[in-house]
Formats: sequence, C-alpha cells, structure tokens
Amino acid sequence: MDYLGSQAKSAGLPDEHKRYLDSLAKSVPRGSVKKTLKETAWQVAQDGKIITINALVADQKTRAGWMAAIKDFQAAATKQ
Repeated sequence: MDYLGSQAKSAGLPDEHKRYLDSLAKSVPRGSVKKTLKETAWQVAQDGKIITINALVADQKTRAGWMAAIKDFQAAATKQ
C-alpha cells in the first residue's frame, strides 16, 4: 500500500486513500487499518497481520467489498 499511498499523496488524494483503506478493512472479517507514522505506508490488516490477496478474494462478500472500495476510490479520484 505504500506505493498506492504515495501515488495518492502526489495526486492530492490522501483522504481518499485513507477512505479506501478503511473500506478494505471493513470488507475483511476482523480487518483494521494498521497505521504508522508515515501515512502513505498504512496497511490493511486482519487479526493484526497484513492481509494478502487471499483475504480479499476469500468469498463473494469480501470480493464485493473490495470492488466497492475500488469503485469509490476511482469515483473520488475522477472528481479531482
């Protein structure tokens, strides 16, 4: 997520990036945003461990949450 966070910051979208991470975390059971001092390096975690792609495609509900998070981020980004 560091690359995505840096890209979002460069494009003036840091708040949208944070909302994207929050949406991802909500779509994963026991998910959370693992925050660091460097906001562009925030990660999505499950049970305190950084998630892998497997967590995002685990079931239909999680995949739908991931797709919704992407769509919301894209919509916010294109409004800029």
